[in-house]
Amino acid sequence: MNKICILAVTCAVVIASAFLPTHSNAAEFKIVADADATIANSNPDQTVGYHLRADGSGGANKIYLRFFVGWTAGQKILSAKLTMGTRDWQHDPDKSFDVYQLNDASPDDSRLGWDENTLTANNAPANDKNGNGFDSQLAQKLGVMPGGDVPDNSNPDQKPRGTCAFDSPALADAISNDTNGYLTLMITETAGAGNSCFASRYDQINYQPLLDITTDGPGGVDMTQPTFVVTSGARQTISGYGCGSGGDHGIKIPGSYADQNGQNLGDFSDQPERMQKYFDMLFKDTGANSIRLWMGDMDLKSWDKGYYRTGEFKAAQRAGVTRFFMCANPPDTMYAPAPTPDSYGIQPLSDAGVKDYPERLAEFASRVKKKYGIELYMITIANEELRITIKQWPLVVKNLRAALDARGLNKVKIGAVDWPSADNYLWDRYKSIQDDPEAWKDLDVLTFHSYGISMTERYYGQFLQGQPGKEMWETESNSGGPTASSPAKDIAGHMMNDINHGASTWIYHELGLAQRDHQSELLGFDPNGTDSDWLNPLPKYYYFKQIATTFPVGTKIRRIWSSSEGDAWYPGWGAPKLLVTGGQRPDGTWGLAMLNTAEDDASDPKRTASVAVEELATVPKVEGTLTRLAEGPSKDFNLTPNPNYKPMITTTEPIEIDYGVIPSLTLGPNELVTIKTKPVGKSLGVLNPQ
Repeated sequence: MNKICILAVTCAVVIASAFLPTHSNAAEFKIVADADATIANSNPDQTVGYHLRADGSGGANKIYLRFFVGWTAGQKILSAKLTMGTRDWQHDPDKSFDVYQLNDASPDDSRLGWDENTLTANNAPANDKNGNGFDSQLAQKLGVMPGGDVPDNSNPDQKPRGTCAFDSPALADAISNDTNGYLTLMITETAGAGNSCFASRYDQINYQPLLDITTDGPGGVDMTQPTFVVTSGARQTISGYGCGSGGDHGIKIPGSYADQNGQNLGDFSDQPERMQKYFDMLFKDTGANSIRLWMGDMDLKSWDKGYYRTGEFKAAQRAGVTRFFMCANPPDTMYAPAPTPDSYGIQPLSDAGVKDYPERLAEFASRVKKKYGIELYMITIANEELRITIKQWPLVVKNLRAALDARGLNKVKIGAVDWPSADNYLWDRYKSIQDDPEAWKDLDVLTFHSYGISMTERYYGQFLQGQPGKEMWETESNSGGPTASSPAKDIAGHMMNDINHGASTWIYHELGLAQRDHQSELLGFDPNGTDSDWLNPLPKYYYFKQIATTFPVGTKIRRIWSSSEGDAWYPGWGAPKLLVTGGQRPDGTWGLAMLNTAEDDASDPKRTASVAVEELATVPKVEGTLTRLAEGPSKDFNLTPNPNYKPMITTTEPIEIDYGVIPSLTLGPNELVTIKTKPVGKSLGVLNPQ
């Protein structure tokens, strides 16, 4: 096996010197599921949910799990136990579950025979589509798993916790007889009523499906300790970063006129130097190139006042903004007078609105080009809008493409659907467009917001992988609280997660309505401050900047894999212990980011992980610069200038990487560390010839 670049990431970090995961002398193997999914005979063409469900009723929900057991090859299996984390508060310990093994029909059958992103009742191997079991020619029953513990619901603010365990000689025999290194297990309910919900590999470590194997040795592996691989092979290419306007009014400061909300707001029009400084810090210094604008009332009066006459368009362009894109929502007059069966009890877009709304969007874009000389880069059809039904989305996409083309706006891209979370609502809308070939061709960018449920690998597999020409953009995300590192860490977590799972552009919300410590801003300012202290970069700015400059436009992102936490999904709850992002920069060098998600008062702030970069295995020697974020001595963010205030600071330490081994680092709670390598001579030329 080739040598691999190993980065040791801890709070005080341990250096690893061989391919992960690290082996110990103990003959115990703790293996987290490599893939998992739920299928439902009642929805035979649908991949079901984010958690694992087993149900013996008419819906026949069944669980598929896959484990890499190749670590134990050639060893005698002494015992094996499967542990599943239960999630239902109403979990019945009297339930039981049948556990099956998928037979190894060929050397790669268990690994390549199913994909968690696309597994359905119709394509799942060995599934009995008419019952609760499996095809006896392709699978064999190993035994029955008892219902286990009732989850603890004593603290309603935390996830319920409980476990089910299957400890059987038949399971040990299945591993002993494995021929391809992968074991697929299937679980279905034997007795009991109603769904039983289990934690998937995307959950925190103490919930994940875990296979605990004891052998006669030697070796052993503990995949519950986070180890990361930056895998070979480019995925998406970073195309941009940016900020979004909170309205159609541009950037405002306390000033001379009232906006539609009655706020007394002014603008930068009489302070052009400060306006340019603001845009330069936000865009030029971070490498951001995109602004999301709000169409508002569908006329240009607000844009004249908010963006054009103030000089903000020009200031943004001077700062490097090349992509202005627009979002909107249909006016109330375009909705039907009453709900329809597929509109969730609310008034949907009317039949006339399905045609008129795209025309209105295209006409507005045409007027923007004629008046300001700016061709919008993209139009995202609607913002968090439930009233456009699943069936209407393909129609609106096609109608907008036709309306733009009719006005000569052939290069304006179409984005959809700007939903606040990567949940089933977003999936259903993406899927409705994908299932219409013409609409799918017309849709250029899949857009989403990163709030409650951030992007997951399932979306990449279904909508981006093998889909040339398609991009995914995160177009709105924020985290409240200006003064602490924790909200800044949260922004970094969402950025890294979304990039890891396919986002090529990442947009922060919002741009505008700023004040010195406004919780929604990256840059606050005091309009009465002096030239040296009026601009107040908040902690979130430094985290945003560090990630954006580590992975600039043109960076080819690699997939990240954590041994203990799978794709290390960073949802709105239960963050993984560590996050890692990696990619090859346009100049051939590499960027890596590591984030410790522990809070200051965490019980385990010192977290150890190893990071291997597969494509650095052949590099004899590179130089790198390590940049870290550390808290300043004061967290005091006053509206008036504070002479003792020091924001989050960056320090650089030159490091040398010899055969990919980086000296030990220290990550404190909430801390972000990035590494940028520098080529020595021509040694990086062998990395990724393209």
